[in-house]
Amino acid sequence: GQLAEMANVIQKMIQDNFVSLAIGVESSDNLTVEDITAVASLKTEEEKRLNELELRERVLPLIIALIRIGKVRPAIQFYRERAQQLMKKLLTKALEYALKVPAVDGRLQSLEKPLQKLESDRFINLIIPIFKLLIHKLERLWFVHNLLSSIITAATATTPSVPTLVIIPSSPQSSTHLDSVVRTTATTNNTNTSNNTNNTERPVKVDETEKTTETSSANGDDSENNEEALQGVVSTNSYDDHTGPGFRSWLAKMQITVTDEFRNQVVSDSSDMFNSVTELAHVRCSRVLKMRSEQNVKLGIADYVKLFNTVMDFVLAGEKLCRKQCYGLRGTLLSQAKGFLETFHGNRMSWMALILENETWVQAEVAPEFQALADELTGAHKSGISAASTSTNTKPNLFEGLVSVPRSQPTPDSSTTATPSTANTTHAAPTNTTTSVTPQSPRPTGDLPSSPKTTELPVKLSKVLLINGKQFHIVNAALLLLKTLSEYLSCLAQLPALNTDILTRMVEVMGLFNSRTCGLVLGAGAMQVARLKSITAKHLGLAAECIGMQMELMPYMREQLLHYLPLKKHHVLLQDLDRVARDCSEHRQEIFSKLVQIMRDRLDAHCRGVKQDLNDPAAKGPSPYMTALTKETLTLHRVLSRILPAEQVKAIFAMIFDVYNKRLVAHWAGLETLPPVGRKRLYSDIDHFIKSMRQVPGLEPGDQLQLFFSARYGSV
Repeated sequence: GQLAEMANVIQKMIQDNFVSLAIGVESSDNLTVEDITAVASLKTEEEKRLNELELRERVLPLIIALIRIGKVRPAIQFYRERAQQLMKKLLTKALEYALKVPAVDGRLQSLEKPLQKLESDRFINLIIPIFKLLIHKLERLWFVHNLLSSIITAATATTPSVPTLVIIPSSPQSSTHLDSVVRTTATTNNTNTSNNTNNTERPVKVDETEKTTETSSANGDDSENNEEALQGVVSTNSYDDHTGPGFRSWLAKMQITVTDEFRNQVVSDSSDMFNSVTELAHVRCSRVLKMRSEQNVKLGIADYVKLFNTVMDFVLAGEKLCRKQCYGLRGTLLSQAKGFLETFHGNRMSWMALILENETWVQAEVAPEFQALADELTGAHKSGISAASTSTNTKPNLFEGLVSVPRSQPTPDSSTTATPSTANTTHAAPTNTTTSVTPQSPRPTGDLPSSPKTTELPVKLSKVLLINGKQFHIVNAALLLLKTLSEYLSCLAQLPALNTDILTRMVEVMGLFNSRTCGLVLGAGAMQVARLKSITAKHLGLAAECIGMQMELMPYMREQLLHYLPLKKHHVLLQDLDRVARDCSEHRQEIFSKLVQIMRDRLDAHCRGVKQDLNDPAAKGPSPYMTALTKETLTLHRVLSRILPAEQVKAIFAMIFDVYNKRLVAHWAGLETLPPVGRKRLYSDIDHFIKSMRQVPGLEPGDQLQLFFSARYGSV
């Protein structure tokens, strides 16, 4: 009766003291500012270690007492409930303290609007100390879990030769609801010379434990020696003493041993308790993150990476403690990361489409920053290959000046340092529709940047972009593509968890650039959207160079993407990149074929009057049709030579001359027998054409025309 009631009171006091020390607060209902800012007082690892030593000295006797009275499992259950209550209220109180806004009825959801109003930097600066506070609490719970597990394991490992208290877990069907039953096993040493006593075994209830302990010391140790041993154990500065031989020996003297089954149950209960509290902390934090979901996905890449890393550090810290993945916060973070990528990708796709639609296909001058981006993408900054115009040797920060564009028309004042070339063209370029790009634009905020006010000294601009030693004459849209690809690779480096998603979207961007360029130049769409008067050979040449730049970058990009795809099953995604590379190659070949087709059409147009020209007795010199054809051919060569590489120009004109030889022969063969004057004019035309072509290095029209004349007319 009264004795049992007193025992229950003592057990409850031990349990309450243990839980209060373990969670670090007297009550989760009355959290103080000191409770919220306690982590700030532990500034060094040494201070943290001393704090843990103090906690160990105070908690260890309580754990031993709970084991002795057989109430350790109920205490863990109570401990679990209190720790979960603490985690629920701690985050809310910390946000109240940081926001200076009270939560309505203590509900976390009531703080949604104040959280949404915060700027990104303020939100990150707000959650960092809160995460530290939660990790501090979790580390304390983990420390207590380790302490409890090691003590119960040490008690299991003892093999005493003295009468021992053996704690046996109660059966689930037991009607007594006792956590365990304590029994005394008296054992005798075979070397004893005193009177033999038979081994005895009798069950003792929990409240008889102390009495049994006092009367069962076979080695003559008294309670004072036991107390001195306990003081020696709890005052040590070594973390491992409570698992070593000395502590196990002390447990043997204290006659405390538990069964393997009971030990496993206690360790499992404690582990489940810690894991549940950790998961709860992550779930609560995920609710805070979800409150700002709309704001987070609209952040610039640098701000979002900072937020992502901050949250992921907290996730990994919790997972490191409980040694398993916690999906409550991790899942929310990855979900928002995919949302951010969708927004980021949507902005880039929209901006790319707008830039291409407003592109006038005029050669752009390349600022050193863009050359640095190309060097970064290809690794030229490591091998020493760089453009002569590049004035900086420092590795570019790919997070500087990232720009986000809304789904709207660009503003007229969006000026740039990527200045279009002043080369002569056959059309008047609009003065207010060219959208340009600059590497030093502000970070993505969802708004178009205004013209930057710079006081820096002017930098030297280059006419070409160098990639792997090859020169490319490109337009503003290609510079934007270069910058966009560097942004995606930067995003991939900072958010490797989204590797497959980023790869897919990079392929979409490159596919968009290729397909839209094809529609605007080959398909003449630029005449409608950019109001070009015509699509000239120069436009075609610049389009081919832009596609060539993209093709030149692809092998390097493929190598970098492969680095971020550690699983071989993901390598199949690179086939999409290879497909875009094939599309680009076909597109460029179509551009070359278009140039050949243009010259074929020009030849057919000029040859409509070939009969009259050849039979005109008053004409002197080459015929008008041949003079015009020769002039246009040389003009095309001059235009393309300024844009395309020499080997490509040579290949294009080889196809053109092949068409010329076939079409001219067809036109001449359809004529009636020419009079002597006509034959002389035809020979003069052939001679003029061949000599004019051969005066230009690299042009060789062949001798098919001369062979045709000789075969049909013989000599002049």
